[in-house]
Amino acid sequence: MILLALAAYVSFAHNDTLHSTACANALCMQLAASTPAPAPCPWLTKGTAVAALGGEVTTRIVAPESMKGSCSYSLLTSPAASIEVVVDTSPLPACPANATALKGIGNEALRCKIPAKPNEREMISGRVRNHYFTVTIQAATHATSNSEESDWLQRIAEQVAGNLF
Repeated sequence: MILLALAAYVSFAHNDTLHSTACANALCMQLAASTPAPAPCPWLTKGTAVAALGGEVTTRIVAPESMKGSCSYSLLTSPAASIEVVVDTSPLPACPANATALKGIGNEALRCKIPAKPNEREMISGRVRNHYFTVTIQAATHATSNSEESDWLQRIAEQVAGNLF
């Protein structure tokens, strides 16, 4: 298809400027259409990550096949803030058994804080059917209050669990 458009462009280039411009535009549109867009994260939208972190983010998606993989979003501006979602069919590192139990977010959902420097992270771990998941958020200290961060963490975990059903 691309070669056909290129051949048409070359033949018209010698005859008519208007036609050659139209063919060049058609060729560009065909090339753009044939380049696949990166696959979106199946568990969390970029828009939700932008809202939770309070600004534009970079996205990293790793092997989102067969409902296994990870998606991470990092705030482009300082200070650093990020969200990571990990889903697998094998148990993942999870919150300890003495963590806060949550209802309505899959099965066995637990919430805990993970000490880290310079900012601590907060995590919800759980399971939906045969899929284990973790959602970790590290928010900038001045960007959100602890209650806002907690609300976003819970909303994101609910979204992830819902997408696993």
